Amino acid sequence: MTRQRQSVLIAVILLLFSFASLSYAFTLPDTGEDGAHILNPMNYTDNKNGTVTDNNTGLMWQQTEGGQMTSTNALSYCNSLNLGGKSDWRLPNIKELESITNYTKWNPAINITYLPYVLTSYVGYWASTTCVDGTENSAWYVSEMSGRVADEFKPRSLNVRCVRGEQSSGKVVLTTDTATFDAAATGSITHTLSAPSTTTVSPGGTVGPITSTITNNSSSSNSIYLYAAVYTPTGSFVDTVLLPITLSANQTLSNTDILRWIPPMADTGNYYFCEYLYDTSWNLIDSKYVSFTVTSGGSGGGPDAQVVNNLASGTFTDAKIGSVSLPPPSGWSYYCSGGCSSAFYAVATGTNTITISGISYGSLGSFNNNTFYAVNIRDGGCAELWIRTDVNTVFNSDTTRTFVADNGKCSR
Repeated sequence: MTRQRQSVLIAVILLLFSFASLSYAFTLPDTGEDGAHILNPMNYTDNKNGTVTDNNTGLMWQQTEGGQMTSTNALSYCNSLNLGGKSDWRLPNIKELESITNYTKWNPAINITYLPYVLTSYVGYWASTTCVDGTENSAWYVSEMSGRVADEFKPRSLNVRCVRGEQSSGKVVLTTDTATFDAAATGSITHTLSAPSTTTVSPGGTVGPITSTITNNSSSSNSIYLYAAVYTPTGSFVDTVLLPITLSANQTLSNTDILRWIPPMADTGNYYFCEYLYDTSWNLIDSKYVSFTVTSGGSGGGPDAQVVNNLASGTFTDAKIGSVSLPPPSGWSYYCSGGCSSAFYAVATGTNTITISGISYGSLGSFNNNTFYAVNIRDGGCAELWIRTDVNTVFNSDTTRTFVADNGKCSR
């Protein structure tokens, strides 16, 4: 079963719409990325040889799906594909898959005139992008039905659609068909979104609370869709969710405790939490956003630390470094074995007692400012302290980490 992650924030939507004809629509500030929030009508050319060219990105796509297979087999399949007189095909990354997703559409969220898909599959397209979940056993995919981005175990079978051309550097050219707007819906639905009390946060922290209020001003019920998402400094959208809502006459719905968790590998810079309301015909009713900033250094330049469970088997449910509690990975109630790790949290300088599931592992050394640490728990009562250099990868894959000390129960 698909495991939804909050690893890059939790919220709701699939796109930022910047409809110039709508007085209430908004345009986010420039993030510095050329393709950060460019809206172009979807524009494809059928090459009549089994391939389609996206005229916005210049990428060439396999027109017909390659079938369903595991993530590993998908990589091999695309690398060996010979189609349209070309042999330099590859599995697309997550940003490239998002570039052919039409977030104004539903079931399917792609242009099936040029990119047909198997209507009975509903399983999504594999991306080449690994989901950094502590084990690297998952990869990202995009649902062809909804455009939802999620992760799945690599041994599962999903759809494959190969691509060729210059690989995206992470920039996404957002595309949308021209949307119509039901003016009558504007007066009946009102929508507010309040800014969080804390607008600056470090990786591993939480932004919020944000308050969202939706009111049906009509004497009859109204059915709408609520989308929300977080817009990142690199111009991409993360953690998209769709919520169908039915409002009774004159009903107000209010969520006063929306919290956004910031993963440890999050880029620094300005982020935007966005909400969009649509009617049941997918006409935009309203759009709102609030901004926050992610900075580095959980304590303003002080030490930051994580806990890693490298037991061969077995889990632990809680961890503390000094007086700071480090909860399990977001969405989990425990630390899974085999390298599962917490986010980075600000800890005190100097020595800190390490406590895991109520068991004290003593002090493993001094924590210094401007440094990221990992407390690695192994079998036999072993606890190690490491300095992390490459915090944008999981602990077990960080070849740049440096050993500091252990508790004397480790075989090295």
